[in-house]
Amino acid sequence: MTNRLGLLNCSVSPHESVFLKNIDSNANIVNNIADASLIFYYKNTTPKVIEAEFIYPLDPKAAVYYFDAVIGNKHILANCRERLGSGGKSKILVSADRNMFMMLKSLPPENFFKMKVGGIPAGGDVVLTFRYVAPLVVEASDNLQIGFKHLPNTVGSLLLIPRDISSSKSVVKIRFSAEIYSSKEILSVISKSHNLKVDFLDSNKKHARVSLPYDIDSVQDFGLEITTHNSHELVSVLEVGNGIKESFLSNHCIAASFLPSIPQLEINDGQKCEVILIIDCSGNYDSNMFEKLRDALLLSLKSLPKQCRFQIISYGVKYHVLFPKPVAYSKLNLIKALHFLTRLCTEDGGSGLFGALNLTYSTPLTEKSRFRQIILLTGGDISQPTEVIKLISDNQMNTRLSVVCTANLHENSALWAVANAGRGSLKNIREK
Repeated sequence: MTNRLGLLNCSVSPHESVFLKNIDSNANIVNNIADASLIFYYKNTTPKVIEAEFIYPLDPKAAVYYFDAVIGNKHILANCRERLGSGGKSKILVSADRNMFMMLKSLPPENFFKMKVGGIPAGGDVVLTFRYVAPLVVEASDNLQIGFKHLPNTVGSLLLIPRDISSSKSVVKIRFSAEIYSSKEILSVISKSHNLKVDFLDSNKKHARVSLPYDIDSVQDFGLEITTHNSHELVSVLEVGNGIKESFLSNHCIAASFLPSIPQLEINDGQKCEVILIIDCSGNYDSNMFEKLRDALLLSLKSLPKQCRFQIISYGVKYHVLFPKPVAYSKLNLIKALHFLTRLCTEDGGSGLFGALNLTYSTPLTEKSRFRQIILLTGGDISQPTEVIKLISDNQMNTRLSVVCTANLHENSALWAVANAGRGSLKNIREK
């Protein structure tokens, strides 16, 4: 995990923080969703033109929707656009000047937003505007008793400005204001590190304006804690689209939550499930990693629901199938699967994944009432990523696909794209 945040000078090693003068912070919070806007005022105090990188910590569920840079009298704006199945680690968003550029370096769902900012002249000023939407971190608080009634409360917290956003050698001035709207009564708004001015704008205390009474020095983390009364009740949040935009941002968006009735769900011990285990034998990684994948396959085999049906497919240059179709999870079939596992070995090359997936999707379910799940165990190399991701996306409504891998997740965006396309999870086999 990186411990250097903000705008870093990449022209020197180790990277150094670019001088940060002050920060303007504003937030619009509706129930448990925050729309935050941060403006950073930097200055290149070195005698040289530098390339820099902006790093900011974000919750994996956050979404950045605006980023721009003003370098001297040049304005560079990053355009939001859909990014489906990108196998690269970076994508140029905008190039406004031959000598100045911005480049998105880290792709979600990594915990850091990273943007390259190049061509900052000696002594030049840089103003970065950064906007994102994120859910508050919500937890239940101690019950508040009024009369004979216990009323459940919740505390939503939001870290806006981490202390490490600037160099320890400089003290940064922060200006902050926020508008808070709640469907329930707001009991308190506090900051653990600073005194806030809180003004309630209605008699029901559902609308509040919060600010710092004066510019403060950033010597520790700055965030909010909002306590509301009985906010466990379900709500829907409407975000009105911008009709001027031609992208997906022009659409209206409603965030709705649904509470299932768990006792009404039928617990069937996997009797309606078909599990397809696909293991990577491509040989694109060392033998130690392959042994870890085999161990993961063995663990998966011994953890299947008793009443499910299963299949194993290995792939390298070609793919190999254990059974003609998914079979019952019986003792005899498990013995056959364990024998198949002992004969697994790596092959040179690895283009068989598409064929293995295509076979799985084209094979009819053994019964119409069943549903299918795929567990892909891979070393991390995805051949033909565009074709593979499209195939998975086309079948995501009838089959869920999850990925178990030995690769570094932060360096392989194709794995995230595969798991997202399959509406499944992505798990890493860690070293011990």
